[in-house]
Amino acid sequence: MVKKFQRKHDVRLIPWPVKTKTYQTEAYEYGLFKFGREFTWLAFIDSDEFLTFPPGKSLKTLLDVPEGIGAIALPWAFFGSNGHVSRPKNLVIKSYLHRSESDFFDNKPIKSIVRPDRVIRVSGPHNCKVRGAYVDMNHKRIKRPSWKLEKSPDYAGGKLNHYFVQSREDWAQKIARGYHDTQRSLSDFQIYDRNEIYDDDALRLLPQVEAILENAGSVHEDSLLKTLPTPSLLGRRMVQSFWCFNSMLLWVYSCRSLVRVFGRPVLNRIIYWIKSGG
Repeated sequence: MVKKFQRKHDVRLIPWPVKTKTYQTEAYEYGLFKFGREFTWLAFIDSDEFLTFPPGKSLKTLLDVPEGIGAIALPWAFFGSNGHVSRPKNLVIKSYLHRSESDFFDNKPIKSIVRPDRVIRVSGPHNCKVRGAYVDMNHKRIKRPSWKLEKSPDYAGGKLNHYFVQSREDWAQKIARGYHDTQRSLSDFQIYDRNEIYDDDALRLLPQVEAILENAGSVHEDSLLKTLPTPSLLGRRMVQSFWCFNSMLLWVYSCRSLVRVFGRPVLNRIIYWIKSGG
């Protein structure tokens, strides 16, 4: 699939050797550092997550926000197996049309679209610390940005379809591969196999998706997969240092602002209170 799209589209594949618990966060940090200056917006989305919109909404309308907005939160919508035991031959958006209710507990975590020049640090796989406001897909400001929403998501502005389990066969293969940052088991399938709501937001785009896939054409066996160099350990550590330094600069700036507002004696008492455990 990557080979197909590289023929006509700007697709960049970077081998990622990190296998620590922070592998995903480090990958996002590296991507921001390497490509941030090329783009106005960057989205951090996994291959089993599809961004969808209701009629009248689109990616263009989602990104049409004031300059003061630093990031947009994308709420999850967990899709179930739809009764598939073996992997279906059809496309994902055609095979899985039932999802969980919005109040399913794991729909609260978000993924993010960010303005690279507003990012202070990558907080984790779900969100970033940014200069400016974090808003939801309805462009409502999130008062206390975090890796998950405080309330069940509202899908009126769109959602991030999460095809997490897919068929039982897919789930078994996922468990066999394992995770670097968590432990899951075959029995977890029962938790995430949610099929309460019929949802065809993605299916409405099937003709366009099929046309894009057809236009990508076929790939010869001897064609080469174009990949960027594997980041070295030194290169990855330099990127991590950059983000640490970026966060430190914000801390220094914040301290200077507090000094101007409260005076140094008050600031010193606040710091002492924090260090002593409150």
